[in-house]
Amino acid sequence: NWIILRGFWDQKQDEGLEKSNPRLDGWFRINSILVPKGNFESIKKSIGNKNLVDPHTVSPPSTGYEGFWGEYPWHRSCIFMSGWRNPDKYEKLIPVKYLIPISQYKWEKGSNDYSLDSSISFYMPAREIIEDMKLSRSLTNIGEWVNEKKEVVFNDPSFKEKGASYALMNKAKLLEWLEINELELLWLIGGEKSLFTYGATQFFGRNTYNGLFKLENSIPTGNLWFKKEEPLE
Repeated sequence: NWIILRGFWDQKQDEGLEKSNPRLDGWFRINSILVPKGNFESIKKSIGNKNLVDPHTVSPPSTGYEGFWGEYPWHRSCIFMSGWRNPDKYEKLIPVKYLIPISQYKWEKGSNDYSLDSSISFYMPAREIIEDMKLSRSLTNIGEWVNEKKEVVFNDPSFKEKGASYALMNKAKLLEWLEINELELLWLIGGEKSLFTYGATQFFGRNTYNGLFKLENSIPTGNLWFKKEEPLE
């Protein structure tokens, strides 16, 4: 069983519809943070009914198109890639210190590198998790990280399966690690459903939805809130 730590899903209605007909455009983003136990209610109060659709609501550390994959996380170029964040001072969204459990690797095509014909981006465990759980890269799958028993603990399935990049973690291993470190996992969800005609020439309305969830008895529990936007007359 896997737990999603970060991912993005989107889908557009069949392009075969008549251009004058509205079509559904839907998407959502999954973010996660790890916080000391007992802080869910204070975070829930702080977030209130704020909008969580911004991609920078939770920003994981990134190699920033400069580091090599094999250098993470031990190389000095990765020293700055800490997953820990202090309470938000400006957005005032998360009032406690928290850990972003993943990092992101990025590399762009172009310049003097001719080994790629497209840019790449995928997820990796946070440096703190790698060090504490003694993880290492799998020798058979670039998207997997294994423990000392060679059990797969973290996986980005986009290397083996068609689809977007997702950060997945072995549920049993993660829950055990959270219990030892007295942390709990929270999800911040943001997404929207919109109706447009082909080419977005006419707008029919949008429903934005946001949510805050936590693991309770190994089951996600929480709530969603919504905001509707009607088309202009």
